[in-house]
Amino acid sequence: MVHHTFHYDDSFPKPPTSSRIHSDYPWADLYPQHGPYFNKSATNPERWTFSVFHQLHCVNRLRHGYWKAHTAAMEGKSLEDEDKDRLTSPEHIQHCLDYLRQSLMCHGDTTLEPDDVGINGAHGFGIQHNCKSWNQLLHETDKRVLNPYE
Repeated sequence: MVHHTFHYDDSFPKPPTSSRIHSDYPWADLYPQHGPYFNKSATNPERWTFSVFHQLHCVNRLRHGYWKAHTAAMEGKSLEDEDKDRLTSPEHIQHCLDYLRQSLMCHGDTTLEPDDVGINGAHGFGIQHNCKSWNQLLHETDKRVLNPYE
């Protein structure tokens, strides 16, 4: 475990720079060098990933969907069928919302956060959390990649 204080980083909520899943900076830098998938063993060709990479994918897809809807609304347009890709479809967004809900409930962070009466709630920043080492997770994923270019 590592201690990590949360600080707001405005580079993550910004609009996407591309419609590709992990193409826009800084989201792409969150993933391991060879991508989030690896082989469990040399004799098992099935690809696996750590749940946290699926969770990050979902957060990023929610961001894409939000900005797509926001842009359309600000321009007085509706989202036409051709503007909806599979990854920002209602079904995929619903999957991500429920998957993230269950993930948060499974790994509930019990760090205490003070009430900020100025915003009528907790903002969550400036508080130290006990976290898994992100660098260690990236290292473990890259270490398990057997054939990174296949």
